[in-house]
Amino acid sequence: MIIRRRSPSRLAARPKTFFDLERAVQRIPDFVRYVQGQHGTSFDATYAALGQYGRTNGIINELISAQVLADEGISCSPQQILVTVGCQEAMELCVRNLCRAHDDIVLVRSPTYIGITGVADLSGTELAAFSRDDDSILQSFMETVTSVERLGKRPRALYLIPDFDNPTGSVL
Repeated sequence: MIIRRRSPSRLAARPKTFFDLERAVQRIPDFVRYVQGQHGTSFDATYAALGQYGRTNGIINELISAQVLADEGISCSPQQILVTVGCQEAMELCVRNLCRAHDDIVLVRSPTYIGITGVADLSGTELAAFSRDDDSILQSFMETVTSVERLGKRPRALYLIPDFDNPTGSVL
């Protein structure tokens, strides 16, 4: 078996990233001080607790609540916020909890992200697709809703990616 090794120059090059990890790491003490103030714990104890298992509903809900209010003018309590590891976990939670009956369906744009098709398959939930044509998306959506309701199905969720749709890359 031949194993190719990368040249040292390729290893040294930094890949283009979308998140500034160094800047995020530098902000950790700010977050520790914030949590410390909220809970009255020492800096060292608060810092040590960051990497450990904690509350199952997260430790940043208060900050998200304040940010949603500042950015969108939407008032919500920290208890109304659910932080997930990513979209796959969020899709699973939504589909499993919103689509419990055999006639419940999820509406999706066609084509759609393979993650939602996998979640639907695992939960036994049917998907109903509507056209991805941006010019007639609302008309196509309404026609799909009407046709599935005629079949006795209940649209319970809409899975839509408005910005940089996966897999098409389109933007509504």
